[in-house]
Amino acid sequence: MMNEELSINVTMTPSEKDGKVSDIRIGFPKGQRRLGIGEAAHVLVSGVALLIRSHTDNKKSAHLMTTIMEHLNKEFVEHNSFDDAWVNPELLSENKDENK
Repeated sequence: MMNEELSINVTMTPSEKDGKVSDIRIGFPKGQRRLGIGEAAHVLVSGVALLIRSHTDNKKSAHLMTTIMEHLNKEFVEHNSFDDAWVNPELLSENKDENK
């Protein structure tokens, strides 16, 4: 990333039926350049890392890191986790070289 401020908005909507998350939307401020999938993922991960490190207790920080990693593993192991996922192609750029 260059010397520019990047913002990502994450909005989660709970289901009225059971209160579990039924809709997650990722968006960017108007006028900001579109980010590639990898770049957006790295910005979000940097934010998560900052939250984890904000614990002043190293044990709590390590525990939170473990639960986050377990959550990510579960999302990718369960094949139906993303069955109803949809990404607006207008939202992200198609920067093919971003992960090299």
